[in-house]
Amino acid sequence: MSSAKPNNVEASGDASMTPLQLCLASVERMLTVLADSVLYEQPPVRRRKLEHLIIEHVHQRDIIRTLVRSGVTSARAFDWLSCMRFYFDPKQSDPLKQASNLFALS
Repeated sequence: MSSAKPNNVEASGDASMTPLQLCLASVERMLTVLADSVLYEQPPVRRRKLEHLIIEHVHQRDIIRTLVRSGVTSARAFDWLSCMRFYFDPKQSDPLKQASNLFALS
């Protein structure tokens, strides 16, 4: 049985990039495509979808940049695990408030 498994590092052309750097490059390429797409005339529903996808990909890009800066190389690294955790507050009855950041505006 031959090993026909594709190698993303070889496909990217840069063997010196870490898997997180490859992922970051992929997210940045997608952001470029999405940003270019909103410059054209779009139906309102599609424009809203593109806007939401941009927001999601900007969040992904920021998290991946933080992980790259932290030097994460393992799925067991604390920085990686802290991004993957959802913290449950039993005092909070509304789960949406647990997933949101609340800021006091003064």
